[in-house]
Amino acid sequence: MLLEAALLFQIVSRPTIVAPAVYRTRVIAEVFRLWDPASGDPMRLAAWSVAVDGFWRRNDSLPMEVSHRFSPRAGPRSEHTRREVASAKRRHVAGADLAPYSGERAEWSLRVKVDRPSHGTEAKGTLEALTQEPLALSDIVVGDTAQQLVVTIGQQEVVLAPRQAIRRDSPLVIYFQVRSPIASDSTRFTYQLRRITGGVPVEDEELRIGVVGRLDEGITAVEQILGVSQLTGDHYELEIQVEVDTARVARGTTSLHLIQGEQRTVNGER
Repeated sequence: MLLEAALLFQIVSRPTIVAPAVYRTRVIAEVFRLWDPASGDPMRLAAWSVAVDGFWRRNDSLPMEVSHRFSPRAGPRSEHTRREVASAKRRHVAGADLAPYSGERAEWSLRVKVDRPSHGTEAKGTLEALTQEPLALSDIVVGDTAQQLVVTIGQQEVVLAPRQAIRRDSPLVIYFQVRSPIASDSTRFTYQLRRITGGVPVEDEELRIGVVGRLDEGITAVEQILGVSQLTGDHYELEIQVEVDTARVARGTTSLHLIQGEQRTVNGER
């Protein structure tokens, strides 16, 4: 969910005129359900980005407070707060956090306060319970290297897209995990992209790729890179199918937004 908060403040006195100070802050956040690669226990990954255009910087810096709240259906609520400082050149501040959780249905929220408590915005949502099927996929994480944000899961660096948009001229980096009761050297992974029109995926596939690879018993992390420069639409559904054999098939879907041209990175002007 995208929330926006804006405050316009103007002071005029003679003979000095102080220009309007415009405060705009917006947080974009998403939480993914994953498994710990070593233990197999459920964990959650939160990726977020905050636009801080227009804020006055004290000594070329902008203090921020980021609060994560997680409320599982069963078990205690957790809350974690940390402070960030945005430099003068940064128009966006982004981050990612990994934490264990029970795997049950839970409510989450991420609140950002910028400069002072009255200038804040919040994103929130619901995590459904992780599936208990023997062969199962985690949530699908899509990433854009141009946004310069990665998180380490196990021994692997995972590319993120905290602004939930992918540059069309950048490779689409896909990360997900598979939980399997058996190992297989001939598992088929199928990736399909369908354009979304009127909120509904069109049946005709614009991109379909099949790959044969290995699946370990337990948790297997998978990274796949796809070129999307040939796609002309803006909104797509990505479906991933993992087939061990005809009796063992798992699927997962996510949506993605493609944008044209250059996008400012998280850590600077561009």
